[in-house]
Amino acid sequence: VCGTQHGNMYTYMYLKGHVVAIGECGLDYDRLKFCTKEVQQRWFERHFELANKTGLPMFLHNRNTSGDFVKMIRDNRQRFSEGVVHSFDGDEQELKELLDLGMYIGINGCSLKTEENLKVMAQIPLERLMVETDGPWCEIRK
Repeated sequence: VCGTQHGNMYTYMYLKGHVVAIGECGLDYDRLKFCTKEVQQRWFERHFELANKTGLPMFLHNRNTSGDFVKMIRDNRQRFSEGVVHSFDGDEQELKELLDLGMYIGINGCSLKTEENLKVMAQIPLERLMVETDGPWCEIRK
């Protein structure tokens, strides 16, 4: 939603029933050479506005954000109905916080790279688990 032209296009698509979720959106601090934290956070906030306006769920991205992602989800949780944290590879504490906020957790091959990842993913309640392909980038290799 980068300005009026894009905003009008999204509104039109939403009204026509073509949009089923807001996203993929979130924060990715492994890509700071492309976009600063401040810019990412500003536009993530705009996605919460859009979810609030439309009532649509959110499809969320989080990579290496040192708690900023969870804080923004917590601060904006009342603004969206449901959310899936896609390609989750966080630690046990982050998982607990996201589950406490009512998030669904999406996992794929990128979620299963280390023994620690496997231990954390085993703690996801089945009713909150979503298995993703995210091919060809994050396939399960073993």
